[in-house]
Amino acid sequence: MMEEKLALIDWDGTMRKNFTIIDWIEFLVKNNKNKNINILKTINTYFLEYKNKIITHDKLAEIVAIEYANYICGMKEKYIEDMAHKFLLKDKFNLFAYTTELFEYLATKNIKPIIISGCPLIILNSYNNFIKVDSIFGLNIATENGYYTNKVLINPGMSKVKETIVNKLNLVNKKAYVAFGNSTSDIPLFNNSMINIVINNNQLSLHSQNKQVLINNENTAMNIIKKVLS
Repeated sequence: MMEEKLALIDWDGTMRKNFTIIDWIEFLVKNNKNKNINILKTINTYFLEYKNKIITHDKLAEIVAIEYANYICGMKEKYIEDMAHKFLLKDKFNLFAYTTELFEYLATKNIKPIIISGCPLIILNSYNNFIKVDSIFGLNIATENGYYTNKVLINPGMSKVKETIVNKLNLVNKKAYVAFGNSTSDIPLFNNSMINIVINNNQLSLHSQNKQVLINNENTAMNIIKKVLS
C-alpha cells in the first residue's frame, strides 16, 4: 500500500496574517453589545506581553483560549456558527497571497493538508468550505444543549497539544512530509516532518536535521514551495 503524504500546517501567522482570534472576538463584540467589551483590552494586553517577550507563545495561547471561552459562554451554537460565516467574508482578505494556491497545489501532489492551530475551530471549519483540508484541529470550546460553556476541550495553539495530535497521526502507511509554521509552538510539527517551511521568523531555532526553508516574502512563497516539494 502506498504511503500517504501529510502536510502539517499551522494557521495564524503561517496561512493567515496575524492572529485570527483577535479579529474574531472584535467582530463578536461589535455584533453583541450586551457582552463584556473589556475582553478586547484584556487580550490585547496579553498579545502585547507576548510581543515584548514577557510571556511565551504557549502561555499566550493558553490564557487567550480561556478568555475566549469565558466570553462566548452562554452563546448559542447556531449564533456563533452564523457569525463565523459572516466573519469569513471579511477575514479571507487576511490570508497570505499564497494560501489558497498552496492548498490547491498540495492536492495536485497528493499531499493531505492537516491544520493544527490555536485558531478557533469554528472559523477553520468555515474556511474548509473553500479550502479543502483533510483534517482540522483548532481551538474547540465545549457546548451543552446548544449553548457554549466555558470549558476548553482542546487547544492546539500550545506545543504540547500539537505534539499529542501529531503523535496520534503517526499511523501505518502515513508520514508527515512537510510542515508549515512560524512560532516555537510549531516545533512539534517541524520535528515530525521531513521538510520544514518556516514563515516570517528568522529567529526560530530548529534543532531538527530535516530540510529547512525560510520564507519571508508571501509573493514569492509559492515559487519556493514548488521547488522544495517538486
